[in-house]
Amino acid sequence: VSVPDSVQSIEVGAFKGCRLTEITVPFVGRSRNAEGIYSVFGYIFGYKSDVFSVEGAVLQYEINNSKYWYYIPQTLEKVTVTDMQALPMNAFVNCTMIKEINLLCSVAAINENALGCANLQVLRLNGAVPETVKESAKLNKDVTVIVPAEYLDGYKAAFVGYNVISE
Repeated sequence: VSVPDSVQSIEVGAFKGCRLTEITVPFVGRSRNAEGIYSVFGYIFGYKSDVFSVEGAVLQYEINNSKYWYYIPQTLEKVTVTDMQALPMNAFVNCTMIKEINLLCSVAAINENALGCANLQVLRLNGAVPETVKESAKLNKDVTVIVPAEYLDGYKAAFVGYNVISE
């Protein structure tokens, strides 16, 4: 499934029940400037708020003792984001099914818990080095970070301790 960059917002649960293996979206969450529970990847698959775990759902957001569980398909392994300025807090947190994330846009910031995917193997960044990469972005140390050759040194400085290579 590929959502074009011309799309300005995606409704909650627009892809609920879809057994996808990969998806291309212009942004993470409801829109390019979504915040809070609306800014996480799982928003487009639908969610439920519950203090206890929700079967078949992924915990992606907590605030004021409320937990938000999102119905991200367990079959989803690859996500491509094409038109976003910053990767929001908790963008991919707990998305253990995802093995590859491609950011085809230049992002200025990678925020807290944005890359908290325990099984992520490949992170591809196509733009210049982000101005801000939060230490708590929670990128798995086993991830291979693939970047443009002209920015290799900058990315190595931003992702110290990671396997950063150029294409």
